[in-house]
Amino acid sequence: PPITPEPQPANTPSTDTFTKTTEAVRQSVQRAAELTARVIRENEQTIKLSLTIAVPVVTVANPAVVATFPNIHTLLYHFVSWLLSLFGIRKKRKPWGVVYDAITKEPIALAIVRIFNAERKLVETQVTNADGRFGFLVPEGTYTIEATKPEFIFPSKLMTGGEDGEYTNCYFGRSITIRSLSDLVDVSIPIDPRDPRGEKRRNPLWYTVKRVLKRLALPVLVVGTVLAWLATLVVASTFNVTIFIVYLFFLIYEIIISPRGARPWGTVFDATSSSPVPLAAVSLVETQYNRTLKTRLSDYSGRFNFLPPRGTYKIVVKKEGYHFPVSSEASIRHFRHPYYGETITIKKDKAVINLDIPVQRKS
Repeated sequence: PPITPEPQPANTPSTDTFTKTTEAVRQSVQRAAELTARVIRENEQTIKLSLTIAVPVVTVANPAVVATFPNIHTLLYHFVSWLLSLFGIRKKRKPWGVVYDAITKEPIALAIVRIFNAERKLVETQVTNADGRFGFLVPEGTYTIEATKPEFIFPSKLMTGGEDGEYTNCYFGRSITIRSLSDLVDVSIPIDPRDPRGEKRRNPLWYTVKRVLKRLALPVLVVGTVLAWLATLVVASTFNVTIFIVYLFFLIYEIIISPRGARPWGTVFDATSSSPVPLAAVSLVETQYNRTLKTRLSDYSGRFNFLPPRGTYKIVVKKEGYHFPVSSEASIRHFRHPYYGETITIKKDKAVINLDIPVQRKS
């Protein structure tokens, strides 16, 4: 009789195989999503910069694109924002405002912030916390804000523009409109010190005395220690030995134990007279994307400081009546490390930029 072949099992995966395959696909998709999120997170600034450069080029090169998509900038921006939000990358909007010093850029605690409605009726009053923050939850309408603090002036006359380094949406007394409950009062309010020179101007004698005493502290300790040692050699009494030990302790503390790190500020100064230049706008620029990270005004002693993360930077100084950078051949006195506009590399965390920057008066 003819041999009939046995029927072969159907080529259908078992339930276990199907489950394993599904789990493997799910894990692959998850890993791909995590990888995509990490790449976008690490290159967020590059994406934004590429859009900033590419969109104008595309729209100019192809007018038909402009005619078809008149809001291409907006569409691309919202697409990137949606993509970043999808992976949880987009920064949330801060639901508070902040009051800060227009010169030092430091937040101001215990400032009184009042918000008024369109009829100039007081709606609410708050006091800023240690970080200079405040927050209002107000209904729809038009409002104005006032910030008061002893020895400070509002609105700022030293600051202009909508951004000031890390502070955005700067407020100078204009009317603001709340259109829905989701709108936030998240303005940054710069206020000017009434007397930026501080103690030196209020009490010049006491300021001079403190400065002289600070400079004489180490020489006085050295002389006192030597005299106490000589007195102990002549008369080795308990009193003389005690005085010598006390002087020696304070001398060791002043020389070795007391921290004497680098000064935590830089100085903008006149290259000709070596005098400090106050209220100069000092900007820290990240060289990788050529973007300004922070801008500070030098105080009345010409001082400023930055605490940047690791990276490469340049400093730009602007002051009416001056130009920067100056020639490296300029005669610089009293300053060891003048800065002429070269690139700065920060290789460690908690670094302080404390360079001295010469500027030249325009002829």
